[in-house]
Amino acid sequence: MRPFLSKYCALTDCMATVYCQLPCGKYRKDTNRIRIIIANGPTLNTYTENPKIREEFYDAITSLWQETANGRSLSFIAGDFNSKVGMQSSSMPEECIRRYGKGSRNENGQTVVDWAMQEGFCATLLSSIHADIGQPGLAV
Repeated sequence: MRPFLSKYCALTDCMATVYCQLPCGKYRKDTNRIRIIIANGPTLNTYTENPKIREEFYDAITSLWQETANGRSLSFIAGDFNSKVGMQSSSMPEECIRRYGKGSRNENGQTVVDWAMQEGFCATLLSSIHADIGQPGLAV
């Protein structure tokens, strides 16, 4: 991936943006721009001790997304949101979860779901397995 990396911006200790240029087309003169926002959210204990951190974290991701969403690049948000999204609620269908949720949801997971629904995002099952617990992860 290194040859395709065009820019890396560390924004905070828990957020960064990576830009890549991938060759495409028959003669590889054209490129596809890919932007990945990498965000690692504080733990539930941190949120409990200082609830303002949660709001600031999601405001920062939303702001970054809106600032750089120019339609000229394929964009993703990925990272460890330190949450358990769980299964879709039967009382309120959540399009952002679809069939990918598993298990129960914690408070951080509810925040991720609320934020994803508000922004029109979708949680997607990753193909990799978390090494420590052997469970699939979610990308938003």
